[in-house]
Amino acid sequence: MAVRKRGKTFVADYRDGQRVRRWKSFRTEKEAKAFERTALDELGKGEHVPESQQPTFEELAARYLESKVGVIRDTTLGGYEEVVNCYLVPYFGRRKVRDITVDLIERFRAELTVGLPAAVLLSRAERLVSLSKDRAAKRCNPKVAHTVEYYRRKLEGKTLKARSINDVLSILVSVFNYGAKHRLLTFNPAEHVDKLPMPHSEEHLVDQNVLNPTEVRLLLESALPPWRLLLEAAITLGLRQSELLGLQWGDIDWAGQRLHIRRSYRLGKFYDPKTKHSRRVVEVPTGLLGRLKPWRLACPKGEHDLVFPNQDGKPQRADVLIKRGFEPALRRAGLRKIRFHDLRHSCASLLLSQGVDVVAVSRLLGHSSPVVTLNIYSHAIPKERGGATDTLAKLFSEAPGSKVVADGENLLEESSEAIDLIGSPGRIRTSDQPVNSRLLYH
Repeated sequence: MAVRKRGKTFVADYRDGQRVRRWKSFRTEKEAKAFERTALDELGKGEHVPESQQPTFEELAARYLESKVGVIRDTTLGGYEEVVNCYLVPYFGRRKVRDITVDLIERFRAELTVGLPAAVLLSRAERLVSLSKDRAAKRCNPKVAHTVEYYRRKLEGKTLKARSINDVLSILVSVFNYGAKHRLLTFNPAEHVDKLPMPHSEEHLVDQNVLNPTEVRLLLESALPPWRLLLEAAITLGLRQSELLGLQWGDIDWAGQRLHIRRSYRLGKFYDPKTKHSRRVVEVPTGLLGRLKPWRLACPKGEHDLVFPNQDGKPQRADVLIKRGFEPALRRAGLRKIRFHDLRHSCASLLLSQGVDVVAVSRLLGHSSPVVTLNIYSHAIPKERGGATDTLAKLFSEAPGSKVVADGENLLEESSEAIDLIGSPGRIRTSDQPVNSRLLYH
């Protein structure tokens, strides 16, 4: 590799890892020399990517999404695509990946905390227009569709929550990791950008939205058939919405009073449980089982033999369940607006508050570990004094030959002996004599 002056510029002339001759021009010799050092170091490590072959962020993100097809669920991939196409590509898209710095990503994070950047705002508005057109076509109602300007004004001034911003940053890290794995870059700047701290309100969202027993009774009393039985199953069994909608009559073990979770239904498709822990067996209370038996005869029949189908016997749409069954029941009961998933949170919180073992609750919910359950629901575990440490202290004091001293006088004598030992000639551990004062041991 050599740096030569050519006219008013300095040119770094070299051969890449495939022995192809390449060159790059700089305004100053200092810049050319800096590039020479970097390129030589990368060539030595086999990591050098010529500038002409360096992808833009948009190109890298497209390759990243392609790599996920068939590897993750369609619904998960759809979420990734929305973040990439509505947030990341509009902001970083045309830049070369090697030109994206930690400072630039930190600025992106800062902008998201105060509002949507202009490019992101436009992209989100276009996405909403596309969705509104789909809704209009399905409902044969053109009035449902709106313009980009309508949604742009609606989104203006809105901010993302810390959790959502952190999710965007996590996918950004994954995109750069994909580039590093394929040797398209040597440094992942997104890994060095701190996530936003979670506000108190977001950390305790679960606690705020948990229903107490009285509110659960009000909700179930206010729900209309056929929604009431579905809501009871959600609260009693702690099932996810998709698990309830995918439930078939063949999954119920009537003799054993158990329910097998074998699939879920979401966005028009049936899926196997996401993890081995999600595929589980749940105990069904006698009362709920008794109410399911007459419903089996009354519920609409269909090819999937679903427990909670729509009126035609087909899979129930989640948005219909929310708008026609769940939210009207909340309003009639005079309860605050919560998410359907908060019924699952209510189930777990109420069980833990009644002293049910956290391992049993974890298995009921299909969590991978009781640690996951504790991280989410630690607020629900009773905080009353249990006397555990008192029991241990009593055990020590009653042990044969115990050296534990109960009264203050004996404690002072023990402390005095220790002080004399520390402060005796040849055993001074500090020149600061007051440190050995008995006052420290009171």
